[in-house]
Amino acid sequence: MKEHVQRRMRSDYRGEAIVECEKGNNIGTLNIRNISLNGIYLESNNDFKNCIHCKLTIRLGDGSIEMPIDGEIIRKDVEGVAIRFSSMSPTTFDHLRKVVMYNSSSPEDFLKECKERPGFK
Repeated sequence: MKEHVQRRMRSDYRGEAIVECEKGNNIGTLNIRNISLNGIYLESNNDFKNCIHCKLTIRLGDGSIEMPIDGEIIRKDVEGVAIRFSSMSPTTFDHLRKVVMYNSSSPEDFLKECKERPGFK
């Protein structure tokens, strides 16, 4: 039986993420469509062949802040790829939380969700 995964609030966010597969394949810099505390959707026509686990680097602002995150590809479609976050540093999580909150259509609901479900999983 398929396990039901509860979704986190997503925020539309325009930025870039550098993606590298665990096998050392550098996918490149991809555009971010949306982001949540537990994952990201990146626009790409790359097939991500043989790529399950990856490393992301999300650049904020002028690129002076980088958020390194480990992830797992969970879905591919014709428009891009969905990646679930598997690990990140506390500093990266703090930056991520701010990015999602500041770009949320409902910051109040986002903060409520954070109280009910702390952490990124």
